[in-house]
Amino acid sequence: MKEIPKRIKTSPLADEFIEDSKNGQKKLFANREAENVSQIEEVGETIRSLFSWIQK
Repeated sequence: MKEIPKRIKTSPLADEFIEDSKNGQKKLFANREAENVSQIEEVGETIRSLFSWIQK
């Protein structure tokens, strides 16, 4: 169990995340924006609109 945090800290993903954080999280925000405009979000919005009892 103690190996897991070590593996996370030494992985390329962690390095990329730390580097992106130092540079203003541009990659993170770009990925979020790409997800927001994906087809699944469009479909989800349509489906949610069909449920009138769900409030935004």
